[in-house]
Amino acid sequence: MGILKRKRYREVHIEFTPLIDLVFSLVMFFAISTTIVSPNQGMKIELPKAETVNENKEALTLSITADKKFFLNSREIQPQFIQSIVKEIIRRDRHAQIIISGHKSVPYGTIIETMDNIRLGGCFDLILEAEKKTP
Repeated sequence: MGILKRKRYREVHIEFTPLIDLVFSLVMFFAISTTIVSPNQGMKIELPKAETVNENKEALTLSITADKKFFLNSREIQPQFIQSIVKEIIRRDRHAQIIISGHKSVPYGTIIETMDNIRLGGCFDLILEAEKKTP
């Protein structure tokens, strides 16, 4: 009779510590990077307050700062080019929506003139942005 030799199998062992470190690093990266990205990044705009505020943000944002600088999605533009820029936007997406985010100290006439230039460019879907009043 022959002697049967039993093969010894090595037990497979998975180290979870490096995996947990990697997952934690990824979570931290995405958590920090998503809080940094903002459509009005770098612009200090104090919005007027209103009780009936819509939270729809699926649109282009035209911001007007207190010193009357104009920004379209964080890119500075000259006010005289608003109409031609809007025409180009409407040519690409005829259902485009523009949110006007003006500092509360910007004169009403500037807001109306800006709205008029946007409408002359072909966009009639406008929203005036405001902050919700706190009771």
